Amino acid sequence: MDLRQSLSNPIFKLSQKRAILQGLLPRVAPTREVQSLAFLLLERGRIAALPAIARAYQEMCDDKLGRARATVRSARPLDATTETEIRRALERRTGRSVIVTTEVDPTLLGGIVAQVSGLVLDGSLRARLGTLRSKILN
Repeated sequence: MDLRQSLSNPIFKLSQKRAILQGLLPRVAPTREVQSLAFLLLERGRIAALPAIARAYQEMCDDKLGRARATVRSARPLDATTETEIRRALERRTGRSVIVTTEVDPTLLGGIVAQVSGLVLDGSLRARLGTLRSKILN
C-alpha cells in the first residue's frame, strides 16, 4: 500500500495518519506552512487533493516566472544536443523559458511529440505519413 492510499484509507485512525505525516514531512516539506497545509488537509479528509494543489501552485509559480513545462516524447532517448535544440525551439515558439521533461514512447515510429502550455506539436513519423497520405489522396 502506498502513502496516498494509507493516508486516505478509513481503516487507519487519524492519529496513525498524523504520526505518519509527522515522521515524513520534516524530510520532504520545505516550510512550516506546507506542513500545516498537509495536516489541515489530513484532518479535513482532503489529503488526496494535495497533489492537485501542488500542481496548481507549480503552474502559478511557472506563470509568474515566465516559465513553461514541456513533455517531449520520442521513440528513443534523446541526446543532450537534440534536447537542447528542442528546448530552444519551444522557447522561441512560446516566448517563455521552457523546462523539458523527456519520455521514451516505444509506440512512436520516429520523430517527436511535444506538449507545452496546452499546445501539442506532433512531429512524429505517423503524423508526417498521415499528412503525406492526405496530400496524395487530394
